[in-house]
Amino acid sequence: MTITTPPRPADHPDRFVDAQEAVEDDVLNVVDKAVEAGWGEFEALAAVVAVAENRMLAIWENERVNRQIEELRKRGPK
Repeated sequence: MTITTPPRPADHPDRFVDAQEAVEDDVLNVVDKAVEAGWGEFEALAAVVAVAENRMLAIWENERVNRQIEELRKRGPK
C-alpha cells in the first residue's frame, strides 16, 4: 500500500481530486478482495462508504466535544 503525498496545498481546489486519486487503487483493492471472499460488489462498496462515513462522523463528534471541553476550561471552575 503506497499512497502519494499531497501534490498541492490544502487550499487548492483540486486537492480533493488528488486525495481520491491517492487512495483509489487501495480502496478498489479492498473491494476486489471482499468480492473474492464472496461479498457482492455493491455491498462491498456500500460497506466501504459506510465505514468512511462512520469515521468522518466520529472525527466530527470528537472535534465538537473537544471544542466544548475547551470552552468549559476557559470558563474555569464555578
